[in-house]
Amino acid sequence: MSNLPVSTIERDLPLASPAQPWGEFSAAVQELIVSLTSTPATSTPAAGFFDEARTTFGLRSLTTAGKQMMLNGRVIHLRGTVDNGSFPLKGYPATDVQTWRARLQTYKDYGFNHVRFHSWCPPEAAFTAADELGLMLQVENPMWIGDGRVSADDKRTEFIGTEAHRIVNTYGNHPSFALMSMGNEEGSGQDPFLGKLVRSLQEDDPRHLYTSTSAPDNMRRPDNYFVSAGPEWKNLRGDPRFEKDPPDTTFDYRQYVEKLDRPVVAHELGQWTVFPDLAEAHEYTGPLQPRYLDVYREALERNGMLSEAEAFRQASGALMVALYKEEIESNLRTPDMTGFQLLGLTDWPGFGPAFIGMLDTLGESKGLITPEAFRRFSSPTVPLVRLKKRTWTTNETLEAAVEIAHYGPAEIDNLSASWVLRDAAGRTLASGQLPPAKVATGSNTALGAIRLELKSFPAPARYSMQVSAGAFVNDWDLWLYPEKLPSPKSNIVIATRWDDATRKELAAGRTVVLLLDPRHKARTTPTTFTTSFWANSWFPDRHETMGILCQSSHRALADFPTATHADWQWWDLMSGSRAFVLNGAPAGLTPVVQVIDDAARSYPLGAVFEARVGRGKLLATSFDLINSLDTRLAARQLRSSLLRYAASRDFDPRTEVQAAYLSELFSGKD
Repeated sequence: MSNLPVSTIERDLPLASPAQPWGEFSAAVQELIVSLTSTPATSTPAAGFFDEARTTFGLRSLTTAGKQMMLNGRVIHLRGTVDNGSFPLKGYPATDVQTWRARLQTYKDYGFNHVRFHSWCPPEAAFTAADELGLMLQVENPMWIGDGRVSADDKRTEFIGTEAHRIVNTYGNHPSFALMSMGNEEGSGQDPFLGKLVRSLQEDDPRHLYTSTSAPDNMRRPDNYFVSAGPEWKNLRGDPRFEKDPPDTTFDYRQYVEKLDRPVVAHELGQWTVFPDLAEAHEYTGPLQPRYLDVYREALERNGMLSEAEAFRQASGALMVALYKEEIESNLRTPDMTGFQLLGLTDWPGFGPAFIGMLDTLGESKGLITPEAFRRFSSPTVPLVRLKKRTWTTNETLEAAVEIAHYGPAEIDNLSASWVLRDAAGRTLASGQLPPAKVATGSNTALGAIRLELKSFPAPARYSMQVSAGAFVNDWDLWLYPEKLPSPKSNIVIATRWDDATRKELAAGRTVVLLLDPRHKARTTPTTFTTSFWANSWFPDRHETMGILCQSSHRALADFPTATHADWQWWDLMSGSRAFVLNGAPAGLTPVVQVIDDAARSYPLGAVFEARVGRGKLLATSFDLINSLDTRLAARQLRSSLLRYAASRDFDPRTEVQAAYLSELFSGKD
């Protein structure tokens, strides 16, 4: 009872029965109904009134313990994607639960259990939908001050401080509201305003975890957790590791995580791109239109490659999926790693645009990978194999440790695991059982080891190693090459430069294989193993390409197992290499191995091509197939395959190229 205009009444309400906690595996939402009834002072019915209010909430506890984040007392691993707030059909976010339920369900279908909202906070409907789906949300203040001088503007800090508390007070009862960052990439994160704001939020509402900024460059802050931290925060993702280090499945980030004293989430993982889908334009029926697609179409038409656009998209997309898989598994292999935030599952039309997603900007699938296949390596429980390399020779013994990352709702008492090695046709060549194991939740558990003598397996060949652990399955490709390769036949000329001697051999009707020495200048452009990071237009100094499109059934590649796209065996050939710029090439000169250029430029690029030159025949490559072949297994194997093809009766190029054009190509400026 109160006679005051506004009264606050607080009550502790005991639960009538044990209630289910809210979380990823049990999205239990409770409803609270408060009714207010007045008793009339007279017998007149109109003198009384009745009213009620309803709200929902969840029972959950989100805490930290050392380097681990705990949900309801259980260690969790955050598998997140970033929602960049793109709404091209309307230009603004929806405010109904149904639309948000569909948007967030898509994220969950791909195995994610949390979503970061980059520099913004979604409307109430998003929290309501996330409550129902068991998705945790990280919201952020609308702030991105790259130099970190947040306090430089008094009006800004006043607004942000007030806004942060408004966000917490408005949406704080939602169990999905788990994490909050004060903004994106705020320099060092040490601006006094940020620390003060974090402390005030921690005191006012400790139900959530707070961090001063996403991706700061130091660690001296009052944050509950880090979204990457320290001057080397980029070390928590594959950029630039994928270009510098030979591929394996053993790498993890433990040396970095060991330096931290609280939970850390990898910032904006991935950002690998796929060639754009020109057909996407017709889907934009709202106020925003993808005019950049017209630029790409014009570039492809100008260089005579419009018909290859879809093949470029599929080939670059297959490589992108492989890169994302390794990104996520590196995170899962790391002890005490709290998780990752992918950037992102969907494309982003700004700052590029950036075609970084498995889905387009409208949230539609690109057909690169199904949600079920993606969940093999992005889910609460993932089998892992530690292979020290991807390419092997038949004189080696393959040894690999098998483990499982398990963050499911409970431990697994008696998990039986097995492995199988299959060839490219799906035939089983070897298999084995691993001893049953008790698997605790909240960490990685060793399941055993695989040991294979490789001398009995056919080579060259691509193989797939698959591990099954109960209902959980994952797989990895590897390549096997012969220990000894045949000597090249004497009916071909091997040249390393385009000089008078090489030209004379062609004029005499000889077969020439030009393994161009990388120290000699030619009309080439740098290549990268990875696809472009975010967008070439945003990072033009990186000079990145988009993988390869090769004629995988061409006889020149008969002894070099490959799909039509680049995979891990191409790393040594593509990383830090160069490709011929084939502008002005004769019609019909289609490279055996074509390098996919950035869509905005779309130059015709080739790494291996064949041509008839006068009476002679030429097979040329821009790859380095000369140096350090004793350690560069893929380069050695590709060289052998090319030489064997050139010496065979199959070598019969149809397209004629003038020596003058080749002189310009092989002696031209980069």
